[in-house]
Amino acid sequence: MVWRSETDFDSSMVKFLKKQLGFSLIETCMALIIISVIMGPLLAIYKVYRTQKARDDTYANRTLIQAALGDYYIRNGAYPTPRTSRSAPPA
Repeated sequence: MVWRSETDFDSSMVKFLKKQLGFSLIETCMALIIISVIMGPLLAIYKVYRTQKARDDTYANRTLIQAALGDYYIRNGAYPTPRTSRSAPPA
């Protein structure tokens, strides 16, 4: 189609834009499909990251507990024992 003048082009574009007010259902569905295809692998990678982070945090906490138990043993000459409900409170 050959445009006769710039005003002819502008009026045709205005008509097209007035007709095209929003997204169609198919366009919306395609956008959601594309987003889900992109997010699928990212969520799997994030799950692996969270698992590894939890494992690293557990290891760090275990190291701190071991150090605290070692310090307790050095200061008191024995490891701590659990306090039962019938035993006397510490002095």
